[in-house]
Parts: sequence; structure tokens; C-alpha cells
Amino acid sequence: MIELKEVPLKEMKRVPGGSTRNGYYSHPLLKEEIFYLAKIDKRWYAGMFSKQWYGWNFRAVNVAGHQLSYGHHPTRDGWEELYIIVDKSIKTYPLILDVLKEVI
Repeated sequence: MIELKEVPLKEMKRVPGGSTRNGYYSHPLLKEEIFYLAKIDKRWYAGMFSKQWYGWNFRAVNVAGHQLSYGHHPTRDGWEELYIIVDKSIKTYPLILDVLKEVI
């Protein structure tokens, strides 16, 4: 069984910076080099966030990436659920695919 910790999207806050004067959305639980499970537009993705000059980018397995929008709250841009994958043994993409299989 994979242990997950929810990142409450409703607690996302806009912070100054990024590519626009509006800033970008962030959460204290967002960090680089940690695997996450995200449901975006009714599809599940597993991957990591990276901090870019424009804000957070979610790089999922076999997907170019999903940006946490700086224009609207993430829930308005298709972000439905977000979880940290707590299992420390999952450090590579082949294992992360097993997480997707278990969840879906």
C-alpha cells in the first residue's frame, strides 16, 4: 500500500514574483525532488515539481509538464487533487508508474 499525504489545493496562496505582476500560486508542502500524485482534468499523473522563474512546474511521467497557473487559482485550471507520495523507497520513474497503477 502506498502512503499519501494530501496537499490541500484550497490552501494554495498567491505569492509575489514569477513572470507576471500577479505572482504565482504556491503551498508550503510544495518542494523539489519529492514525488507527487496529481489529478488534473480528470486524469492522474505522478511526477515532481520544479521551481522555475515563472513559478512551479509539475513534470509528470511522459508529460511535458503542468504549470500551477499564475492567473487563476489552480482549481480553476483543472487541478483537482494533489498528494505527496510519502513512501521513501520510491525514487525512480519505474517505481512511480507502480503508484499510478495502484491508484487507478
